[in-house]
Amino acid sequence: MFRKLTVLLVTLGLIGMLVSAATLVTPTHIGSYNAPISITMDLLPQYSMQAVNPARQQYLKKAYEEWIRKNPDVQVYFQIISGPAAMAKLLTQARSGTAPDVSQVDSFVLPRFYPYLQPLNKYFTSDEISDLLPYCQKGMIHNGQLKALWFTTDARVLYYRKDLISKPPKTWAELFELGKKLKKEHPDMNVFMYPAGKNEATIICLMPLFWAQGGKLVDTNGKPVFNEGKNREYMLNLLKFLKETVDSGITPERVDAITAEAQLNQDVAAGNVAMFIGGNWQVKQMENLLGTATFNKEWGAAPLPQIRDNIESTGVGGWTWGIFTKDPAKQAAIIRMVNAIYFGSHGMFGWTKAAGYMPTRESVYKDYAYYATNPWMQKFLSIMKYGRPRPGFAIYPTISTNLQVAISSVVSGISSPQEALDTAWKNVMEEYNRMK
Repeated sequence: MFRKLTVLLVTLGLIGMLVSAATLVTPTHIGSYNAPISITMDLLPQYSMQAVNPARQQYLKKAYEEWIRKNPDVQVYFQIISGPAAMAKLLTQARSGTAPDVSQVDSFVLPRFYPYLQPLNKYFTSDEISDLLPYCQKGMIHNGQLKALWFTTDARVLYYRKDLISKPPKTWAELFELGKKLKKEHPDMNVFMYPAGKNEATIICLMPLFWAQGGKLVDTNGKPVFNEGKNREYMLNLLKFLKETVDSGITPERVDAITAEAQLNQDVAAGNVAMFIGGNWQVKQMENLLGTATFNKEWGAAPLPQIRDNIESTGVGGWTWGIFTKDPAKQAAIIRMVNAIYFGSHGMFGWTKAAGYMPTRESVYKDYAYYATNPWMQKFLSIMKYGRPRPGFAIYPTISTNLQVAISSVVSGISSPQEALDTAWKNVMEEYNRMK
């Protein structure tokens, strides 16, 4: 009788362990609720197990399951953040000491979080950090301290029709020469397209044409300088260039209503675009629209054309992980988890492949066939090396909004380049002086 009872209890215990193991991972929590190390983690829905994309869900569920089984002393509570106010709220929490233990931090606002993020140098070798793209290293390190882990990125490129263009233009002069020729041969074609509406895509797609000249939006202290000295000259060069694209007929005025790169996809699918500025993720979107074979046969990617030859720049973005907790046990667990799932070479490969993002580690482009043998990925890598993120100062959103308006008004013919720039500058400086 005693033996039967013992067998029964053991069996029930094993069943209990199996049930517990089956529920170790949920969209809002992983690990045992009795685990001694308890971590709070803020992340975007599309970076979590609540993502709509099945490939992301599958990768994250498996990755978290594998990790938590190897780290039974840890439990993690996931808190979903979203919307344009998410970073402002996180910054408020950081200032008040109520931030989560770890959170996603948008790369372009990272400098505003430097005072509150914990240094992570002791967890990584110099080789591990030097493996990252140059602009990622620059953004992650502040005063010699590693303050965040930049794990996804993107880039803006010039897409061009290979059946129409044998050599993509490197300069604005080449662009106009080629554009006018194509317009003459194909009168109904929109030769050169780009976002010029009132949205952030306009800035990240077009500011590289200002940055490549040597232009700066703000100084090292965050003071606006885009209308001072040479910066004014560089910004006017950009605005005059955009005006000329419309005046010459190679760009339709309606680009002033294009507020996102993906809005160009339908024009591309219709076959009436020769060149456009877009993001790396549009490759997959356009393969879905045109078919992989057709898209790869007809389209190529090149660096953005610049005012002169031998200068390059592109707009880049992406997300980082920032650690706020000072608890060494929590920090070490977070590093293990983030490395395994998102930031270490293998984790970064798995996540970016599943999610469709670009890796920030150069080794991933060499060591994994998915990237090493894909000409699109190799092209994007060569362009991203010249990437420049937007400045993460408090005045930047005001600068962006007013430059969006300036660009839109120039393209639509409402204002001259000089008038548009002067108005943007006046509005930005009024807000800057109020913020001081």
